[in-house]
Amino acid sequence: MDVLTSHERIQKFTYGEGEALITQTADGTICVSGRKQPYSSLAVCVDKLLGKHQGYRTSYTLRTGQGKAHISVYHKVTFLFEGKEYCYYDAGERKLVTDDGWTKVNACCRILNGSEIISVVAYFMQDKQKMLADIFIKELSTEPASKVETHYPERKKIHPPENIAIGAIRWDAYFSTDQQKRNISNQVARALSPNAYHTRAPFFARVTGENRLDFSTETQEQFDVEAQFAYEAGFDYFAYCWYLNEHPMSYARRQHLKSCWRNRLKMCAVIHVAAMDDETLAELAETMIQDYYFKIDRHPLVYVYDARHLSQAYLDSITEAAVKAGAEKEPYYVGMCAEVNPCIIEEMCDGRYDAVGAYSFPANAPGETYESLYKRNEERIRLQYKFSERIGVVPLITCGLDFRPRIDNPVSWMCGKNYAFTGTSEEIHRHASNVLRDMSNNLSDNDPKTVLVYAWNEHDEGGWCCPTLVCDEKGLPLYDANGNTLTDQSHLDALAHAFKEYKNKVS
Repeated sequence: MDVLTSHERIQKFTYGEGEALITQTADGTICVSGRKQPYSSLAVCVDKLLGKHQGYRTSYTLRTGQGKAHISVYHKVTFLFEGKEYCYYDAGERKLVTDDGWTKVNACCRILNGSEIISVVAYFMQDKQKMLADIFIKELSTEPASKVETHYPERKKIHPPENIAIGAIRWDAYFSTDQQKRNISNQVARALSPNAYHTRAPFFARVTGENRLDFSTETQEQFDVEAQFAYEAGFDYFAYCWYLNEHPMSYARRQHLKSCWRNRLKMCAVIHVAAMDDETLAELAETMIQDYYFKIDRHPLVYVYDARHLSQAYLDSITEAAVKAGAEKEPYYVGMCAEVNPCIIEEMCDGRYDAVGAYSFPANAPGETYESLYKRNEERIRLQYKFSERIGVVPLITCGLDFRPRIDNPVSWMCGKNYAFTGTSEEIHRHASNVLRDMSNNLSDNDPKTVLVYAWNEHDEGGWCCPTLVCDEKGLPLYDANGNTLTDQSHLDALAHAFKEYKNKVS
């Protein structure tokens, strides 16, 4: 149905999205001018025009007033799923639109099974550019697409281990602040330097004065102490953010390879946190075949950060490298995606990933309580379980997201203002127990049976269970009778208590 057949229809079912100025020219085309945002567009209320259907197809025939612009058509779908309201942006094809002639840009969206439409709005969006071109519309058409179908591949068949395995994310920015090759550790030390934040610094940090803190040279002995802490608490593996081989943030995973704990506390990778060159890929593949690399039914476990924006080709290159290195089975990929949205979870069921999980869980306001944060995280996990017939689930236990150190002393790689206050030991124990209980209630024979904790050492980002310094009211470390710094293991003990309770119940 062409909605540009009359001025009356334009007025009734379309509007200027993003403060766009909509005018009709003498030849019947529509001009979208005064565009202030990439999504400034002529939008059409598809569901009001066509009624409610299982899907919709919309196309715009466009040209620019001057120059060129890459344009995509979107459907914004607002819907109810199991009584809760969600919004999903379904992107169509992306095309280059110029002033030389007309270009048709199409999109097709499918409505999630079991959902109830609130509204469906179609519009176009330009890639972010300095200049937002005037856009002329020759045709805008939309129609029901009741037969839009998505075919999902079958889940990978696995035989998971008898007992669940528990992993912890490692983000290793705690190398010597004297090292000048990278300034990441210096920025982290600066963020944790105010006296008020010394009690969340890792146990090996050095307080060198009032509002001053740094990190000494990273040693194998220091790593082995961390590994012992983690193993004795009940962790089965560290999940390393996998940086380039020569990057200083790779120090801990290299020490893991040499650790006396490596076969008791295994390791795996979190990829897509940084670029992957050929040398780093080759080392990852070689590590995957080792006994100390954690596996799901002999599939090397690989977590994928920001999974929605990683191509199948990238994953194929890792699979190919692993097989070439001698991996017994191809990797088991867990797509990390923290969004609380059933459409996005369904999007992850397209065959790229064997399971869905998350790296962390975002706060929704400045100063959200930890209880509110963990309850919303648990709701997200329960939503993921709704799709467990199509994809595995790796639930996330979050230790928090109190990144006020980075707000007070900004770092170069992150910004934002929404944080959650740090939880008490009792709250962390309760959350971990809830996640483990829900996992037991939702496990199937084909689930990976692993849980991931955010995080071992995201100290300045606000999610940690690695032991920290014990300090007085002035931020100065306290010592035992032998002159050793006292360590606070409250987060770790809270998790260890929950792990032990769970394992005792299922044994």
